[in-house]
Formats: sequence, structure tokens, C-alpha cells
Amino acid sequence: MKLIIIIILISVFAISCANSKSDNDLIEGKWRYEVTKMGCEIVFNNGLYDLTKWNDDLVNTSQGKYFINENKDRLVVTLTLVPDLQFSDGDTIMLPCENMDVVKITDSLLITKKATEWIRRIDGTAIRNNITETYIKLNH
Repeated sequence: MKLIIIIILISVFAISCANSKSDNDLIEGKWRYEVTKMGCEIVFNNGLYDLTKWNDDLVNTSQGKYFINENKDRLVVTLTLVPDLQFSDGDTIMLPCENMDVVKITDSLLITKKATEWIRRIDGTAIRNNITETYIKLNH
């Protein structure tokens, strides 16, 4: 009897693990974040990303590799975008890496939080600004 219970528990555990999607599987695809006249679209595909950001008529693009970083001392997973080098008129341009904490991810929703920024006010004080972005998956 104990053997049957153990086999059933192992089977249920194996099936549940096989059916659950990992962050790597969920992140694949095209994601869009958009507010008035500005936004971002990211395509994740097999460890590579293609990023397009816009603010009114200014458009920025970058491509590179992405990494999903898990740190046991943090509560969330961090998504790191490492852009490829860009070349312009004989100059090498190195864009900064971007880190985003993944607050929540489903098959249609990605909520990220960026690093805290301190904004200096005119009176000399600073205010803390945390940017949270909600992306919608375009092809799910």
C-alpha cells in the first residue's frame, strides 16, 4: 500500500513539474509597454532580444542577449539585457546594460520594476522614483 501511495505522489509531482512553465518559457515572444506618446517593445527569442523604445518621434533600438538571474537573497528574478556593440562612423558605441526585476510574469502579462532613481529637487532634497512597467504579450 505504501508503495502505491509513493508511486502516485511521484507521478503527480512529475506531471505538475512537466506542465509548469519556467520563466524562460514564459518570457519568449513579443512584449509591449505603452503610455501616452512613449513606450517600449521587446522581442525575446532563444536568449536574444530586440528592443525598440520610443518617446514621441525619437526612436531607439538595440539588440543583444538577455539573461534571467536568480538570487536566493532577493525576492524576485532579475532580467538583464546586455546589448551588442554598435558601430557608427568608425566609433564603437557601448550601450549600458539594463536590469529589470520581474515582479510578475504570466503567459500574457509581464510586470517589471527598474532600479531606484534619486531625483534631485531644486531645494536640494531628493525624491525616490521607482519605475514599474506593465508589458502585454502581443503574440500568445
